[in-house]
Amino acid sequence: MIAKPIVDGLETDLRGKVEVLRLDILNGPGRELARRYGVRAVPVFLLFDGQGKLVQQHSGIPNRGTLREAALAISAPG
Repeated sequence: MIAKPIVDGLETDLRGKVEVLRLDILNGPGRELARRYGVRAVPVFLLFDGQGKLVQQHSGIPNRGTLREAALAISAPG
């Protein structure tokens, strides 16, 4: 999977600042969330604020720096 090293790096970069979850959309909770948020292709990255509201969605091979900055901006106080 091409995106795996990027997501691995994001997890490392964001450890202790932002929670990173990986879900398998082929079964259980992952399939339900994919349906709920209209996921039609993978990889897809959903960014939620502290109240659980979806605030950004990125589809396709991610840019690690862009996703890191977006996640940090969402999690920043104020």
